[in-house]
Amino acid sequence: YLADPNSSGQNKILIPTITADASVPLNLTDGFNVTNENGGNLNFKINTFTADANADSSFLKDNDVKLRTTLHTNIQNAAPSDIKLPIGDVVFHQVGIEPIAGDKPFNFNLDNWSLSASKWVFSKSNLIITEGILKTGTDIPIKSLDVTPTGFQFADFNFNSMLISGIVPITITGNPYFGYDNAKKYWYISISKKNLNDPYAAYFKSLPGMEPNALMRMSNFTINSKSDFFSLTPEQNQIIKLYKVGNLNLTSALLAYNDYLHIPGLGFSIPNVSQSTAVQYYKGSGGQLAFKMKGININTAAGNGVYMQFGVTEEQQLSQVLDESGFRSHGVVGEENKFETNCWLYHTADSTSVLVETPSTPFTTLNSFQTLKIGEAKTYLDKLTGGMKVAANKWNNFHFEGDLTGTKGITNDKKRLAFTVYGEIKADNQQISVKDVPTPFGGMNWIYEFENSRLIGTMDINQNMGGINLTGLAEMLIDGSGWYFLGGGTMTVPGVGPGYAAMLFGDYPSMTSSVKEKFAKASYKKSLPNSFQDNISGFLLSGAMSIPILIPNIDLELGVFVLKFGINAGGDIKVYKGFDAGGSTYGIGALGFVKAFLTMQSITCTELTGEATLEMGVEGSYQTGAGTFNLDGCTSFSIGGHIIQKFYGCDLDGCGCTYEILNISKDFAFGALMHLDSGGNMSFGFQSGTCSGN
Repeated sequence: YLADPNSSGQNKILIPTITADASVPLNLTDGFNVTNENGGNLNFKINTFTADANADSSFLKDNDVKLRTTLHTNIQNAAPSDIKLPIGDVVFHQVGIEPIAGDKPFNFNLDNWSLSASKWVFSKSNLIITEGILKTGTDIPIKSLDVTPTGFQFADFNFNSMLISGIVPITITGNPYFGYDNAKKYWYISISKKNLNDPYAAYFKSLPGMEPNALMRMSNFTINSKSDFFSLTPEQNQIIKLYKVGNLNLTSALLAYNDYLHIPGLGFSIPNVSQSTAVQYYKGSGGQLAFKMKGININTAAGNGVYMQFGVTEEQQLSQVLDESGFRSHGVVGEENKFETNCWLYHTADSTSVLVETPSTPFTTLNSFQTLKIGEAKTYLDKLTGGMKVAANKWNNFHFEGDLTGTKGITNDKKRLAFTVYGEIKADNQQISVKDVPTPFGGMNWIYEFENSRLIGTMDINQNMGGINLTGLAEMLIDGSGWYFLGGGTMTVPGVGPGYAAMLFGDYPSMTSSVKEKFAKASYKKSLPNSFQDNISGFLLSGAMSIPILIPNIDLELGVFVLKFGINAGGDIKVYKGFDAGGSTYGIGALGFVKAFLTMQSITCTELTGEATLEMGVEGSYQTGAGTFNLDGCTSFSIGGHIIQKFYGCDLDGCGCTYEILNISKDFAFGALMHLDSGGNMSFGFQSGTCSGN
């Protein structure tokens, strides 16, 4: 309807056409108003949009219609759904309308997103946003976006400065799609390849840790208006190196949260380690892009008899770092129910190793050395060091060493022991020496027996001590109570000949039966010194030997009787020292004997035995530094006889019966005792019995 702009209400549409004086009925500078049938605002359709025109500001003049237009939309799931955008005057010509460019802003809220238009154009097609921002957690500039009466289409965004998670730059090469998913009830932007054969739709480059020119290629990704995060699908068969040692295997989706990008699939080329973790890129100090590795739980057998646990606790995971120095983690290495030591794992481009943690270990906060307990707390290895490394893509044997501590009598310069784990723990060819005794022993082979919390070992002995050659085998034991070395073997004394020797070194609270049995073989007297009766604290050397006598043993068979007689000689020596004694005070002892014997058996079933023994011995102490001594000597003579008469003729052999008619024995022994010391003291006395007590 045409209306008179100079009238109002219903009168607007009453337009005079004839006057009585033939003058022009209306003088309209801008032309007629265009209104509805009531003279009000005009509702109309334009390019499928619903619109209304302000009746007072819309005109028809000559061949043109100019409507002051407000566009309306009905976009579901947007707020507002109707933007009610005043686009200004739309000029209609016979061949179309004039395009309108505007800068009146308008906005839509799309769930958690917002769309803001700052510049736009309207033509015969649609309302087109030419400048704006889509805020999705990151600001995406709008290059072009058609607004239709019911939605959006033909989106073109400027992704040149797009930041994933507000901090991680990404390069978009694929096509964007913007719309509403009716099934999932959210707005979305999806990026996919322009062509199926394209290598990627987007990529990350030059992120912290990545190698130069490496690309982290994405196949597609979709962000939506309701999630706090979205996923990015990587191209398959990608392994990205991070800091030269991390292998980022892109087989799972990347997750972009509001403030960090989460990328799973980080692993390491460490033997027997198959576990993986994730990395994150986030805004660090100063707003810079930063990198961190999520904790990795390495809990595995190393394949060499020990287990590795790095990152199994929260504290261990907090120690884990992947940076320019490689990967490092605090943890433990051990053997089940046997031992466990704190260690650091270092994985660099050049090597992979585990080090026992010490105060000097790189990146440690430890200020004291670790110890390894042997049995109770009394005996332990101190100042532990050691480790293992990878060679030929497998771990070599774990080794450690420490100072043997809490063992009385071990010298400081020989107490460090080194161990290698071969499924059980052994120490080969170690040296240990005994305090104040200038006779170190080598070639020890140790085994740490964890079930009994003790070190046990053996060593071959081939030593010369003061001209006496010793050859044999020693048993060794170290546990929480103490330690001792027990050896036995042959002893060769120049000019005398071979004998049997036993030796004992150690500090142990009890005297074991095995020690007593071994020393009984090496002693004519069959006893230990008084200081070694109940415990072991020092060293003891004992040897027994036979001395060659020119008179041979003789056997005679004369028909009526059998006669045997001869002379034997021998003796033993002892050298001992207590750890609590003075530094050069030694115990000494020697005992010699000569024994003559005669045995006769007659056909009358009579047995007659007689023997005589002479013993001479000395025992005491000698101080080598001061040259002082304290000696007790003994000389004894014993004689004995024994007669047995059996019942003759009780069987065919004559004397085969055990029935005895007579059994009489008689022994007599006496001795002389002497005491002498370096102070000039001397005493002399007598006793009944022998020096040896035999």
